[in-house]
Amino acid sequence: MIPGSGLQPLQTGFDVMTSVCAGEPKLAAVIVTYNNPEMLEDVLQDLGRQTMRLHEIRVMDNSDSRATQMMVRQKFPSVTYIKMQENVGTAGGFHEGIRRAVRDCEFVLTLDDDVRMRADSVEKLYRGYVNLKEDNRRLGAVRAVGAGGGTAPRRLDDFAWRGTLINAEAIRRVGLPLAEYFMYADDVEFSMQLAEQGYEAFDIPGSKIMEQRTWDKLSKRILGRKVICYAEDFRFYYALRNSLHAYKKHKRHRALIRTLAYAIKMLLFFGLFHRAGGWHKLQAIARGVIDGMRSRLGKNNRYLPDAVQPVIVPNGRRGKGQAVKDPA
Repeated sequence: MIPGSGLQPLQTGFDVMTSVCAGEPKLAAVIVTYNNPEMLEDVLQDLGRQTMRLHEIRVMDNSDSRATQMMVRQKFPSVTYIKMQENVGTAGGFHEGIRRAVRDCEFVLTLDDDVRMRADSVEKLYRGYVNLKEDNRRLGAVRAVGAGGGTAPRRLDDFAWRGTLINAEAIRRVGLPLAEYFMYADDVEFSMQLAEQGYEAFDIPGSKIMEQRTWDKLSKRILGRKVICYAEDFRFYYALRNSLHAYKKHKRHRALIRTLAYAIKMLLFFGLFHRAGGWHKLQAIARGVIDGMRSRLGKNNRYLPDAVQPVIVPNGRRGKGQAVKDPA
């Protein structure tokens, strides 16, 4: 294992954090990645420029090549790099990364491998937590916002991993996220666990963390109305399966009905209006619904991102499937 005591300077002006200042909390960042070394490098560069010190940065690598490993070890030698023995998905990666991080850290910052952040994003996120904590003893997590957002913190019913700072003590009490989800909705299910234990979560508008990846969804029109759907079959399967399982488990009946309605809408769309490749998506949607309602979890070998051809994106980079928030 590579020591993870912080980042070391790579070039002039690369302000890297080692968490040595007295009174600063120990923050550990956990990033799960899959065949995306170019965007991951951007994330690590942004973390190195943060105005608040990070105790440790952990990269959990599900990749099937050595490109990510070589990039991290050559350019960021003090980042803690963990190569998973197999692709355990984002759910398995965050499960293991968070498990290791809470051993000696006070806060865990969860990040996707495709985000960009301002230099003060982590500091504003932590300061927002401190300010809210004064009036809320059961504060469990705070989350950065994207390009939009309001002006005052808002209470969240659930949250995604992307840009969320979680109190390590809350994690120890609640337990780890479900690795059995493989990908999608493991963050939402974990936030429901926090809520059931009395913890609250808020967004912090002053902290900005932006997502780069947008090509995993498609925009279609049905009878004049825009419909957002996933680009690949495996995304439909895991997003629907895990969302339905989470809402059923935690008795979120409205969300359960809303997700089932989304599944029906997608079945009608691909069955009636989008027949090219539609049969495979119909199967993925139907299996996702059935397996979610019957609590059949784990990695399904029928639906793996490994089988997806890389996508050429506008900036020329190539990417494969990653976990994002379920649109349902």
